[in-house]
Amino acid sequence: MGLFNRGQSISGMWLDGNPAIQVFLGDVLVWDGTSPAFVNVPRALASALAVAPAVRADASIAAIRAFGSSSAIAPSLTAFATVDPETAVIVTAQASAPAVRADSIIMVESITVGAQALPAVAAQSSSATVEVSSVSVSLSVPAPTIAAHFTTTVPAIAVNASAQVPVITATGAAVVNSPVAAVNATARIPVVSGNSSVVAFDVTADATAKTPAITATSNVSPPKATATGLARVPVVQGINFQPQGMNLTSNFTFKTTTPVIVTPMAARAALPTSVVTANKLIMQNPGPVRAAWIARITTYSGDTVTGSIWNNGTLVSAGAAIANPPFNRGAIISGQTAGFTVAQGDGVELRVRAGQASFDQSLVAPDVQLNIYKADQPSAVGARTTNQTGITTWADLIPSSVPAGAVMSGNAFVAQFSHPEMLLAADLITSSPYAIAVRILVNGVDVGITGTAGANDGRLTAAGRANIVAGDLILVQAQRTGSVGTLGVNTGSTWGIV
Repeated sequence: MGLFNRGQSISGMWLDGNPAIQVFLGDVLVWDGTSPAFVNVPRALASALAVAPAVRADASIAAIRAFGSSSAIAPSLTAFATVDPETAVIVTAQASAPAVRADSIIMVESITVGAQALPAVAAQSSSATVEVSSVSVSLSVPAPTIAAHFTTTVPAIAVNASAQVPVITATGAAVVNSPVAAVNATARIPVVSGNSSVVAFDVTADATAKTPAITATSNVSPPKATATGLARVPVVQGINFQPQGMNLTSNFTFKTTTPVIVTPMAARAALPTSVVTANKLIMQNPGPVRAAWIARITTYSGDTVTGSIWNNGTLVSAGAAIANPPFNRGAIISGQTAGFTVAQGDGVELRVRAGQASFDQSLVAPDVQLNIYKADQPSAVGARTTNQTGITTWADLIPSSVPAGAVMSGNAFVAQFSHPEMLLAADLITSSPYAIAVRILVNGVDVGITGTAGANDGRLTAAGRANIVAGDLILVQAQRTGSVGTLGVNTGSTWGIV
Protein backbone atom coordinates (compact mmCIF):
# COMPACT_ATOMS: atom_id res chain seq x y z
CA MET A 1 0.00 0.00 0.00
CA GLY A 2 1.11 3.59 -0.45
CA LEU A 3 0.78 6.77 1.53
CA PHE A 4 -0.96 9.76 0.03
CA ASN A 5 -1.48 13.35 1.09
CA ARG A 6 -4.55 14.92 -0.52
CA GLY A 7 -4.30 12.56 -3.48
CA GLN A 8 -0.56 13.15 -4.01
CA SER A 9 2.11 10.60 -3.24
CA ILE A 10 4.42 11.53 -0.38
CA SER A 11 7.82 12.75 -1.59
CA GLY A 12 9.59 12.60 1.78
CA MET A 13 9.15 11.83 5.48
CA TRP A 14 11.10 13.14 8.47
CA LEU A 15 11.20 11.99 12.09
CA ASP A 16 12.51 14.55 14.58
CA GLY A 17 14.18 16.40 11.75
CA ASN A 18 15.83 13.29 10.31
CA PRO A 19 14.76 11.99 6.89
CA ALA A 20 13.16 8.56 6.88
CA ILE A 21 14.31 5.97 4.37
CA GLN A 22 11.47 3.41 4.70
CA VAL A 23 8.16 3.30 6.64
CA PHE A 24 6.43 0.07 7.76
CA LEU A 25 2.93 -0.51 9.06
CA GLY A 26 3.44 -3.68 10.99
CA ASP A 27 5.33 -5.87 8.53
CA VAL A 28 3.99 -4.03 5.51
CA LEU A 29 6.24 -1.53 3.69
CA VAL A 30 4.03 1.50 3.09
CA TRP A 31 6.64 3.96 1.83
CA ASP A 32 10.07 3.43 0.30
CA GLY A 33 12.41 6.41 0.00
CA THR A 34 15.16 4.33 -1.66
CA SER A 35 13.43 3.87 -5.03
CA PRO A 36 15.23 5.85 -7.72
CA ALA A 37 13.53 8.56 -9.73
CA PHE A 38 14.55 9.77 -13.15
CA VAL A 39 13.94 13.15 -14.69
CA ASN A 40 14.22 13.55 -18.46
CA VAL A 41 14.92 17.11 -19.48
CA PRO A 42 13.56 18.15 -22.88
CA ARG A 43 15.62 18.48 -26.02
CA ALA A 44 15.91 21.77 -27.84
CA LEU A 45 16.43 21.98 -31.57
CA ALA A 46 17.12 25.07 -33.64
CA SER A 47 17.99 25.54 -37.29
CA ALA A 48 18.82 28.57 -39.42
CA LEU A 49 19.15 28.91 -43.17
CA ALA A 50 20.68 31.84 -45.02
CA VAL A 51 19.98 31.83 -48.77
CA ALA A 52 22.90 32.70 -51.01
CA PRO A 53 22.93 36.30 -52.28
CA ALA A 54 23.88 36.97 -55.91
CA VAL A 55 26.44 39.75 -56.15
CA ARG A 56 27.63 41.77 -59.14
CA ALA A 57 30.35 44.42 -59.46
CA ASP A 58 31.95 45.96 -56.39
CA ALA A 59 29.87 44.87 -53.42
CA SER A 60 30.05 44.24 -49.71
CA ILE A 61 27.74 41.64 -48.23
CA ALA A 62 27.06 41.51 -44.49
CA ALA A 63 25.63 38.04 -44.00
CA ILE A 64 22.85 37.46 -41.53
CA ARG A 65 23.37 36.45 -37.93
CA ALA A 66 21.79 33.32 -36.52
CA PHE A 67 21.05 32.97 -32.82
CA GLY A 68 19.86 29.92 -30.90
CA SER A 69 19.31 29.54 -27.20
CA SER A 70 17.76 26.99 -24.88
CA SER A 71 17.23 26.69 -21.15
CA ALA A 72 16.08 23.80 -19.04
CA ILE A 73 14.41 24.63 -15.71
CA ALA A 74 16.07 22.99 -12.72
CA PRO A 75 14.21 19.95 -11.40
CA SER A 76 13.67 19.89 -7.63
CA LEU A 77 14.24 16.42 -6.24
CA THR A 78 13.83 14.73 -2.93
CA ALA A 79 14.57 11.23 -1.73
CA PHE A 80 17.13 9.02 -3.43
CA ALA A 81 17.55 10.63 -6.83
CA THR A 82 19.66 10.36 -9.94
CA VAL A 83 19.51 13.45 -12.11
CA ASP A 84 20.52 12.60 -15.66
CA PRO A 85 19.44 15.59 -17.71
CA GLU A 86 19.30 14.90 -21.39
CA THR A 87 19.34 18.55 -22.19
CA ALA A 88 20.99 18.40 -25.60
CA VAL A 89 21.17 21.70 -27.36
CA ILE A 90 21.71 21.08 -31.05
CA VAL A 91 22.11 24.06 -33.34
CA THR A 92 22.60 23.73 -37.07
CA ALA A 93 23.34 26.80 -39.15
CA GLN A 94 23.81 26.67 -42.89
CA ALA A 95 24.97 29.54 -45.04
CA SER A 96 24.70 28.82 -48.75
CA ALA A 97 27.57 29.86 -50.97
CA PRO A 98 27.22 33.35 -52.48
CA ALA A 99 27.88 33.63 -56.21
CA VAL A 100 30.19 36.56 -56.77
CA ARG A 101 31.38 38.31 -59.92
CA ALA A 102 33.90 41.13 -60.31
CA ASP A 103 35.73 42.66 -57.39
CA SER A 104 33.80 41.96 -54.22
CA ILE A 105 34.08 41.54 -50.47
CA ILE A 106 32.15 38.90 -48.59
CA MET A 107 31.45 39.39 -44.90
CA VAL A 108 30.78 35.86 -43.73
CA GLU A 109 27.99 35.45 -41.21
CA SER A 110 28.62 35.26 -37.48
CA ILE A 111 26.76 32.52 -35.66
CA THR A 112 26.34 32.75 -31.89
CA VAL A 113 24.87 30.01 -29.79
CA GLY A 114 24.14 30.18 -26.08
CA ALA A 115 22.96 27.28 -23.97
CA GLN A 116 22.12 27.40 -20.27
CA ALA A 117 21.12 24.57 -18.02
CA LEU A 118 19.74 25.83 -14.68
CA PRO A 119 21.04 24.10 -11.57
CA ALA A 120 19.62 20.82 -10.38
CA VAL A 121 18.75 20.90 -6.69
CA ALA A 122 19.03 17.56 -4.92
CA ALA A 123 18.31 16.82 -1.28
CA GLN A 124 18.43 13.30 -0.05
CA SER A 125 19.76 11.09 2.62
CA SER A 126 21.99 8.96 0.41
CA SER A 127 24.43 9.24 -2.41
CA ALA A 128 23.59 11.56 -5.32
CA THR A 129 25.00 11.85 -8.85
CA VAL A 130 24.30 14.95 -10.90
CA GLU A 131 25.14 14.77 -14.62
CA VAL A 132 25.30 18.32 -16.01
CA SER A 133 24.11 18.92 -19.56
CA SER A 134 26.39 18.68 -22.60
CA VAL A 135 26.42 21.28 -25.31
CA SER A 136 27.22 20.34 -28.92
CA VAL A 137 27.43 22.82 -31.74
CA SER A 138 28.14 22.10 -35.40
CA LEU A 139 28.59 24.65 -38.14
CA SER A 140 29.01 24.14 -41.89
CA VAL A 141 29.80 26.92 -44.30
CA PRO A 142 29.77 25.76 -47.95
CA ALA A 143 32.64 27.06 -50.03
CA PRO A 144 32.03 30.32 -51.89
CA THR A 145 32.82 30.16 -55.63
CA ILE A 146 34.37 33.42 -56.71
CA ALA A 147 35.65 34.79 -60.00
CA ALA A 148 37.93 37.81 -60.49
CA HIS A 149 40.00 39.55 -57.81
CA PHE A 150 38.62 39.24 -54.31
CA THR A 151 39.37 38.78 -50.65
CA THR A 152 37.36 36.38 -48.51
CA THR A 153 37.50 36.08 -44.74
CA VAL A 154 36.68 32.60 -43.53
CA PRO A 155 34.07 32.64 -40.74
CA ALA A 156 34.88 33.31 -37.10
CA ILE A 157 33.04 30.86 -34.88
CA ALA A 158 32.37 31.61 -31.21
CA VAL A 159 30.55 29.33 -28.80
CA ASN A 160 29.86 30.06 -25.17
CA ALA A 161 28.50 27.34 -22.88
CA SER A 162 27.69 28.03 -19.24
CA ALA A 163 26.42 25.56 -16.66
CA GLN A 164 25.24 27.15 -13.45
CA VAL A 165 26.11 25.81 -10.03
CA PRO A 166 24.28 22.66 -8.96
CA VAL A 167 23.26 23.02 -5.30
CA ILE A 168 23.61 19.75 -3.43
CA THR A 169 22.66 18.97 0.12
CA ALA A 170 23.54 15.51 1.27
CA THR A 171 24.24 13.57 4.40
CA GLY A 172 26.35 11.08 2.53
CA ALA A 173 28.74 11.16 -0.42
CA ALA A 174 27.94 13.23 -3.52
CA VAL A 175 29.64 13.23 -6.95
CA VAL A 176 29.31 16.23 -9.23
CA ASN A 177 30.48 15.79 -12.82
CA SER A 178 31.16 19.24 -14.25
CA PRO A 179 29.96 19.98 -17.79
CA VAL A 180 31.82 18.93 -20.94
CA ALA A 181 31.69 21.54 -23.69
CA ALA A 182 32.72 20.36 -27.16
CA VAL A 183 32.94 22.54 -30.23
CA ASN A 184 33.62 21.35 -33.77
CA ALA A 185 33.98 23.89 -36.56
CA THR A 186 34.62 23.03 -40.20
CA ALA A 187 35.12 25.56 -42.98
CA ARG A 188 34.85 23.88 -46.35
CA ILE A 189 37.42 24.56 -49.00
CA PRO A 190 36.85 27.82 -50.87
CA VAL A 191 37.42 27.46 -54.64
CA VAL A 192 39.09 30.63 -55.80
CA SER A 193 39.69 31.97 -59.27
CA GLY A 194 41.94 34.90 -59.96
CA ASN A 195 44.30 36.71 -57.65
CA SER A 196 43.04 35.98 -54.15
CA SER A 197 43.84 35.74 -50.49
CA VAL A 198 42.22 33.43 -47.96
CA VAL A 199 42.37 34.32 -44.28
CA ALA A 200 42.14 31.26 -42.07
CA PHE A 201 39.15 31.23 -39.76
CA ASP A 202 39.23 31.67 -36.00
CA VAL A 203 37.60 29.13 -33.71
CA THR A 204 36.90 30.33 -30.17
CA ALA A 205 35.32 28.16 -27.48
CA ASP A 206 34.63 29.31 -23.95
CA ALA A 207 33.25 26.91 -21.33
CA THR A 208 32.69 27.90 -17.74
CA ALA A 209 31.47 25.80 -14.83
CA LYS A 210 30.68 27.78 -11.72
CA THR A 211 31.83 26.43 -8.38
CA PRO A 212 29.25 24.05 -6.92
CA ALA A 213 28.05 24.81 -3.40
CA ILE A 214 28.34 21.54 -1.54
CA THR A 215 27.54 20.39 1.97
CA ALA A 216 28.65 17.11 3.50
CA THR A 217 31.18 14.87 1.85
CA SER A 218 31.54 15.31 -1.91
CA ASN A 219 33.78 14.63 -4.89
CA VAL A 220 34.03 17.28 -7.63
CA SER A 221 35.41 16.37 -11.09
CA PRO A 222 37.17 19.41 -12.64
CA PRO A 223 35.53 20.86 -15.76
CA LYS A 224 36.74 19.70 -19.16
CA ALA A 225 36.64 22.05 -22.13
CA THR A 226 37.42 20.76 -25.63
CA ALA A 227 37.64 22.87 -28.77
CA THR A 228 38.47 21.47 -32.18
CA GLY A 229 39.01 23.65 -35.25
CA LEU A 230 39.60 22.28 -38.75
CA ALA A 231 40.52 24.49 -41.66
CA ARG A 232 40.94 22.56 -44.87
CA VAL A 233 43.52 23.66 -47.38
CA PRO A 234 41.98 26.16 -49.81
CA VAL A 235 42.34 25.34 -53.50
CA VAL A 236 43.44 28.50 -55.26
CA GLN A 237 43.24 28.45 -59.00
CA GLY A 238 44.33 31.46 -60.97
CA ILE A 239 43.01 32.06 -64.44
CA ASN A 240 45.92 30.68 -66.44
CA PHE A 241 45.60 32.19 -69.90
CA GLN A 242 46.24 29.71 -72.71
CA PRO A 243 46.88 30.90 -76.28
CA GLN A 244 44.39 29.99 -78.98
CA GLY A 245 44.53 29.99 -82.76
CA MET A 246 42.87 28.83 -85.99
CA ASN A 247 43.95 28.68 -89.61
CA LEU A 248 42.49 28.34 -93.11
CA THR A 249 42.32 24.72 -94.30
CA SER A 250 41.56 25.36 -98.00
CA ASN A 251 41.77 28.41 -100.26
CA PHE A 252 39.09 31.06 -99.84
CA THR A 253 37.93 33.17 -102.81
CA PHE A 254 35.83 36.30 -102.45
CA LYS A 255 34.65 39.27 -104.51
CA THR A 256 32.71 41.70 -102.33
CA THR A 257 33.04 45.11 -100.75
CA THR A 258 31.19 43.88 -97.64
CA PRO A 259 33.31 42.13 -94.97
CA VAL A 260 32.79 38.36 -95.15
CA ILE A 261 33.95 35.63 -92.75
CA VAL A 262 37.00 33.73 -93.93
CA THR A 263 36.17 30.01 -94.30
CA PRO A 264 36.88 27.17 -93.66
CA MET A 265 38.81 27.71 -90.44
CA ALA A 266 39.99 24.98 -88.04
CA ALA A 267 41.58 24.95 -84.58
CA ARG A 268 45.37 24.73 -84.41
CA ALA A 269 46.39 21.40 -82.90
CA ALA A 270 49.57 22.98 -81.48
CA LEU A 271 47.35 25.31 -79.42
CA PRO A 272 45.27 22.66 -77.60
CA THR A 273 42.80 25.01 -75.91
CA SER A 274 41.60 26.24 -79.31
CA VAL A 275 37.94 25.59 -80.12
CA VAL A 276 36.40 26.62 -83.46
CA THR A 277 32.65 26.75 -84.09
CA ALA A 278 31.19 28.10 -87.35
CA ASN A 279 34.64 29.52 -88.31
CA LYS A 280 34.80 31.48 -85.06
CA LEU A 281 37.50 31.01 -82.42
CA ILE A 282 35.59 30.41 -79.16
CA MET A 283 37.16 32.15 -76.18
CA GLN A 284 38.05 29.81 -73.31
CA ASN A 285 39.33 32.45 -70.86
CA PRO A 286 37.65 35.76 -70.01
CA GLY A 287 39.63 38.97 -69.84
CA PRO A 288 41.62 41.44 -71.93
CA VAL A 289 43.20 40.02 -75.11
CA ARG A 290 44.55 41.12 -78.45
CA ALA A 291 44.14 39.41 -81.82
CA ALA A 292 46.85 39.01 -84.47
CA TRP A 293 46.50 37.54 -87.96
CA ILE A 294 48.33 36.92 -91.21
CA ALA A 295 46.91 36.15 -94.66
CA ARG A 296 48.64 35.31 -97.92
CA ILE A 297 46.92 36.64 -101.04
CA THR A 298 47.59 35.08 -104.44
CA THR A 299 46.66 36.04 -108.05
CA TYR A 300 46.34 39.51 -106.65
CA SER A 301 44.39 41.88 -108.93
CA GLY A 302 45.86 45.13 -107.69
CA ASP A 303 42.66 45.93 -105.78
CA THR A 304 42.73 47.00 -102.14
CA VAL A 305 42.09 44.16 -99.67
CA THR A 306 41.21 44.83 -96.04
CA GLY A 307 41.11 42.33 -93.18
CA SER A 308 39.45 42.98 -89.82
CA ILE A 309 38.64 41.26 -86.51
CA TRP A 310 35.10 40.83 -85.20
CA ASN A 311 33.83 39.55 -81.85
CA ASN A 312 30.27 38.20 -81.62
CA GLY A 313 29.46 40.01 -84.85
CA THR A 314 30.82 43.37 -83.67
CA LEU A 315 33.82 45.04 -85.33
CA VAL A 316 36.84 45.17 -83.00
CA SER A 317 39.52 46.67 -85.25
CA ALA A 318 39.26 49.07 -88.16
CA GLY A 319 41.33 46.60 -90.20
CA ALA A 320 44.62 46.36 -92.05
CA ALA A 321 44.81 46.83 -95.81
CA ILE A 322 47.06 46.32 -98.81
CA ALA A 323 46.53 48.76 -101.65
CA ASN A 324 47.68 48.41 -105.25
CA PRO A 325 50.73 46.14 -105.22
CA PRO A 326 52.00 44.98 -108.64
CA PHE A 327 49.34 43.19 -110.64
CA ASN A 328 49.00 39.40 -110.34
CA ARG A 329 51.62 39.08 -107.58
CA GLY A 330 51.10 37.51 -104.18
CA ALA A 331 51.27 39.55 -101.01
CA ILE A 332 51.14 39.13 -97.24
CA ILE A 333 48.61 41.13 -95.29
CA SER A 334 48.84 41.11 -91.50
CA GLY A 335 47.23 42.97 -88.66
CA GLN A 336 46.69 43.14 -84.93
CA THR A 337 44.19 44.77 -82.63
CA ALA A 338 44.60 46.83 -79.55
CA GLY A 339 43.48 45.12 -76.35
CA PHE A 340 39.80 44.27 -76.04
CA THR A 341 37.86 42.32 -73.43
CA VAL A 342 36.21 38.97 -74.10
CA ALA A 343 33.92 36.78 -72.07
CA GLN A 344 34.16 33.03 -71.97
CA GLY A 345 32.25 31.66 -74.97
CA ASP A 346 32.69 34.74 -77.19
CA GLY A 347 33.37 34.02 -80.87
CA VAL A 348 36.23 35.91 -82.60
CA GLU A 349 36.50 35.79 -86.40
CA LEU A 350 38.53 37.14 -89.33
CA ARG A 351 36.70 38.96 -92.12
CA VAL A 352 37.98 40.36 -95.44
CA ARG A 353 36.63 42.64 -98.14
CA ALA A 354 37.76 44.14 -101.44
CA GLY A 355 37.88 47.79 -102.43
CA GLN A 356 35.74 47.01 -105.43
CA ALA A 357 33.93 43.88 -106.57
CA SER A 358 35.53 43.65 -110.00
CA PHE A 359 37.91 40.70 -109.58
CA ASP A 360 38.16 37.55 -107.52
CA GLN A 361 40.56 37.63 -104.61
CA SER A 362 42.02 34.43 -103.10
CA LEU A 363 43.46 33.68 -99.68
CA VAL A 364 45.89 30.75 -99.60
CA ALA A 365 45.74 27.92 -97.06
CA PRO A 366 47.33 27.28 -94.64
CA ASP A 367 49.04 30.70 -94.60
CA VAL A 368 45.99 32.38 -93.09
CA GLN A 369 45.98 32.27 -89.30
CA LEU A 370 44.34 34.11 -86.42
CA ASN A 371 45.93 34.00 -82.95
CA ILE A 372 44.65 35.29 -79.61
CA TYR A 373 47.28 36.68 -77.23
CA LYS A 374 47.03 38.28 -73.81
CA ALA A 375 46.54 42.02 -74.09
CA ASP A 376 49.94 42.69 -72.48
CA GLN A 377 51.79 40.59 -75.11
CA PRO A 378 52.69 43.25 -77.68
CA SER A 379 53.41 43.02 -81.37
CA ALA A 380 56.69 44.37 -82.76
CA VAL A 381 56.51 45.22 -86.46
CA GLY A 382 59.21 47.43 -87.98
CA ALA A 383 58.92 49.42 -91.18
CA ARG A 384 61.02 51.21 -93.78
CA THR A 385 60.19 54.89 -94.21
CA THR A 386 63.07 55.29 -96.63
CA ASN A 387 64.68 52.87 -99.07
CA GLN A 388 67.40 50.47 -97.93
CA THR A 389 69.61 49.87 -100.96
CA GLY A 390 72.77 48.05 -102.01
CA ILE A 391 71.85 44.61 -100.68
CA THR A 392 73.77 41.72 -102.30
CA THR A 393 74.39 38.70 -100.04
CA TRP A 394 72.31 38.01 -96.93
CA ALA A 395 71.95 41.28 -95.06
CA ASP A 396 69.92 42.41 -92.05
CA LEU A 397 66.87 44.51 -92.78
CA ILE A 398 67.12 47.69 -90.74
CA PRO A 399 63.82 49.21 -89.60
CA SER A 400 63.47 52.96 -89.94
CA SER A 401 60.71 52.96 -87.36
CA VAL A 402 59.55 50.58 -84.61
CA PRO A 403 56.42 50.69 -82.45
CA ALA A 404 56.48 52.14 -78.96
CA GLY A 405 57.48 49.53 -76.43
CA ALA A 406 59.41 47.36 -78.89
CA VAL A 407 62.79 46.14 -77.64
CA MET A 408 65.69 45.89 -80.09
CA SER A 409 69.04 44.13 -79.99
CA GLY A 410 70.95 45.47 -82.97
CA ASN A 411 68.58 44.97 -85.92
CA ALA A 412 66.68 42.13 -84.21
CA PHE A 413 63.42 42.36 -82.28
CA VAL A 414 63.58 40.91 -78.74
CA ALA A 415 60.58 38.71 -77.93
CA GLN A 416 59.02 40.03 -74.72
CA PHE A 417 56.91 36.94 -74.01
CA SER A 418 56.90 33.22 -74.71
CA HIS A 419 54.33 31.82 -77.11
CA PRO A 420 53.84 28.68 -79.18
CA GLU A 421 53.21 29.37 -82.87
CA MET A 422 53.95 33.08 -82.64
CA LEU A 423 53.10 34.73 -85.96
CA LEU A 424 56.07 36.19 -87.85
CA ALA A 425 55.81 37.95 -91.20
CA ALA A 426 57.71 40.04 -93.75
CA ASP A 427 56.04 41.96 -96.57
CA LEU A 428 58.71 43.77 -98.60
CA ILE A 429 58.27 46.18 -101.47
CA THR A 430 61.37 45.67 -103.58
CA SER A 431 63.24 46.94 -106.60
CA SER A 432 65.59 44.49 -108.28
CA PRO A 433 66.14 43.28 -111.84
CA TYR A 434 67.34 40.00 -110.33
CA ALA A 435 65.88 37.11 -108.33
CA ILE A 436 65.70 37.85 -104.63
CA ALA A 437 64.96 36.03 -101.35
CA VAL A 438 63.97 36.72 -97.75
CA ARG A 439 64.27 34.65 -94.54
CA ILE A 440 63.38 34.99 -90.86
CA LEU A 441 65.94 33.95 -88.24
CA VAL A 442 65.36 33.14 -84.56
CA ASN A 443 68.52 33.46 -82.49
CA GLY A 444 70.51 33.33 -85.74
CA VAL A 445 68.83 30.12 -86.98
CA ASP A 446 66.71 29.91 -90.14
CA VAL A 447 63.31 28.61 -88.91
CA GLY A 448 62.00 27.91 -92.42
CA ILE A 449 59.93 31.05 -92.87
CA THR A 450 61.22 32.13 -96.28
CA GLY A 451 60.14 33.58 -99.60
CA THR A 452 61.47 34.25 -103.09
CA ALA A 453 60.59 36.51 -105.99
CA GLY A 454 61.69 36.87 -109.58
CA ALA A 455 63.33 39.80 -111.31
CA ASN A 456 61.23 42.96 -111.19
CA ASP A 457 58.37 41.25 -109.32
CA GLY A 458 58.29 44.16 -106.90
CA ARG A 459 57.02 42.11 -103.93
CA LEU A 460 58.94 39.75 -101.62
CA THR A 461 57.02 38.03 -98.80
CA ALA A 462 57.38 35.44 -96.06
CA ALA A 463 55.02 34.45 -93.26
CA GLY A 464 54.70 31.63 -90.78
CA ARG A 465 54.68 30.55 -87.18
CA ALA A 466 57.45 29.65 -84.72
CA ASN A 467 57.65 28.60 -81.07
CA ILE A 468 59.20 31.59 -79.33
CA VAL A 469 60.61 31.98 -75.82
CA ALA A 470 60.88 35.37 -74.11
CA GLY A 471 64.27 36.86 -74.94
CA ASP A 472 64.57 35.24 -78.37
CA LEU A 473 65.92 37.47 -81.15
CA ILE A 474 63.86 37.73 -84.35
CA LEU A 475 65.80 39.01 -87.34
CA VAL A 476 64.77 39.39 -91.01
CA GLN A 477 67.35 39.19 -93.82
CA ALA A 478 67.19 39.57 -97.62
CA GLN A 479 69.54 39.00 -100.58
CA ARG A 480 69.70 38.97 -104.34
CA THR A 481 70.23 35.37 -105.40
CA GLY A 482 72.28 36.06 -108.52
CA SER A 483 75.92 36.99 -108.75
CA VAL A 484 75.39 40.52 -110.00
CA GLY A 485 73.23 43.52 -109.16
CA THR A 486 71.74 44.72 -105.90
CA LEU A 487 68.44 44.61 -104.07
CA GLY A 488 66.54 47.57 -102.65
CA VAL A 489 63.95 47.26 -99.86
CA ASN A 490 61.72 50.27 -100.25
CA THR A 491 59.44 52.52 -98.25
CA GLY A 492 56.32 50.73 -97.03
CA SER A 493 58.05 47.41 -96.31
CA THR A 494 57.12 45.83 -92.93
CA TRP A 495 58.34 42.83 -90.91
CA GLY A 496 58.52 41.43 -87.39
CA ILE A 497 56.30 39.92 -84.68
CA VAL A 498 52.63 40.27 -85.61
